[in-house]
Amino acid sequence: MLPCVIEPEEPANKRKREEDSPQTNGDKSYNLKAKRLKKIWKARVGKYYRKGELLGQGGYGSVYAGTRLSDGLPVALKYVRKDEEEELNLPGLEDPMPKEVGLFKMVNTPSTHANILKLYDWFDRPASYVMAMERPNPCQDLFEYCQEQGGALNEDQARNIAQQLLGALQHCHDCGVVHRDVKPENILIQPETQEIKLIDFGCGGSTEAHPIHRIRRFKDFVCCCLRPRAEDRTNLEQLQFHPWLHQSC
Repeated sequence: MLPCVIEPEEPANKRKREEDSPQTNGDKSYNLKAKRLKKIWKARVGKYYRKGELLGQGGYGSVYAGTRLSDGLPVALKYVRKDEEEELNLPGLEDPMPKEVGLFKMVNTPSTHANILKLYDWFDRPASYVMAMERPNPCQDLFEYCQEQGGALNEDQARNIAQQLLGALQHCHDCGVVHRDVKPENILIQPETQEIKLIDFGCGGSTEAHPIHRIRRFKDFVCCCLRPRAEDRTNLEQLQFHPWLHQSC
């Protein structure tokens, strides 16, 4: 049997205050999941999930295999240190939440996407937070899979993965989310079915929080710097006189 996570019991008066706190209802598209997550986000992880073996770790924290106690569902439990973690405010919730949690909620509400990892629950702790997420089995990240295939994919495999990835990214953009860290290590693949899952929104952002504006003449400035042939690129002296640098705001 896998070891169960035991965390310090909270004082009874604190639990009572949290249980009596009113639930917040807002935008209908977030309402149902907002109410569920609001209900347990301050609860103890071990009350709902059993933690198992370590799957991976990095600068962000650690990921463990886990099991949901209510139905035996396999999950991944991602423990993330807060440090200076950004927060997001979402419709239907009074309290801000860690940015990655908020972005996962945005891409999972009101509908999910087959090629994006699902977030089931999250838990707040004094120095960290925990996300209970979908755990496809078997699976591995795309980098490891490519290494096992001799370091490369054939064209049919690449086409299939690209189609799934583009669909996942389009869903993110439709939900107002940009991933900003798409790489083989952040893509899980099921070796037999070739189905992929986009993971890790820790570097992502919300387009609502940072609206995109078109900047006049900026595109030309960037293109001058990125021409494929070195001899065709604008040199540093010429760039200093580019119209974009001298236009008024």
